[in-house]
Amino acid sequence: MNQSIIYAVNDHMYDFFVASQESRLQHAPELPCYVIPFSNNFERISRLSKTFNFRILQTDLQKWDELGETIWGHTSHRPNVEKKSYFRKLAMFEAPTEHFLFVDANTIFTDKIAFAINLFARSELDISFLSYSLPGRNFQHGGLIDLLDQINQKVRHGFNCGFILGRQDLALYDTMKILASPGPRLQRVFGGAPEQAFLSYVAGLTGKKMARFIDILPQATTEQSTDEPLIQRGGNTMFGANSRTPGKRTFFLKWNGAKLHEGLSNFDVLDGYYKAGLARIDKT
Repeated sequence: MNQSIIYAVNDHMYDFFVASQESRLQHAPELPCYVIPFSNNFERISRLSKTFNFRILQTDLQKWDELGETIWGHTSHRPNVEKKSYFRKLAMFEAPTEHFLFVDANTIFTDKIAFAINLFARSELDISFLSYSLPGRNFQHGGLIDLLDQINQKVRHGFNCGFILGRQDLALYDTMKILASPGPRLQRVFGGAPEQAFLSYVAGLTGKKMARFIDILPQATTEQSTDEPLIQRGGNTMFGANSRTPGKRTFFLKWNGAKLHEGLSNFDVLDGYYKAGLARIDKT
């Protein structure tokens, strides 16, 4: 099988990652899994490799750090998280399989997903993503937006990088390095999402064929969560509610990033998903 699932994660997301791996082994046990260290804070995650049957993606992490640093220097995206760290996600294109699905570490599969990768593999697309970004999140300069629109009308305001179906492209790093050469001047045209802005920019300028996930799988819904709480504990909203759109299938859910409560134990994470009916996780 020439397909895989890829994550980028560090120990800060340990509990969320445990929950995600429980769901992966339930709904996609046949697919090889590779993990990119999001930062050097990775010891606890690495010890899970045998438990959840994944491998550490063999790549030169320093070159991805340097790529991000070329543009963003040592500026931060979130407290104590430098923007350059997010560029490690882009190592997904060095996957050792021809096709891959990259998902964020807080993604819970709720249905079989391999056939969606098969659909992508049979298409002519280079990239498929979950949704377009909101205006201003990736690009904040009208001239750049107009330029990209002339080259590739599919890029629009760029796309989110939390769910990417893609193809191995070992030459893409060299292209990225060239396109990052303007350095800090790119900060003037990019929005606040570092790796999303850059990948959307690269995909646009290189004419990548792209489409949304629901364009290749119309029965899927992209409405993964809302601000409506399913479970509350101690005043903290733990889960966003799945919309359950009639006639649509939910293949995965994402913990609502705006409502994260990261002090939960593994049991709380798994038990919460189980009680909410978001995944049939065997906690034994």
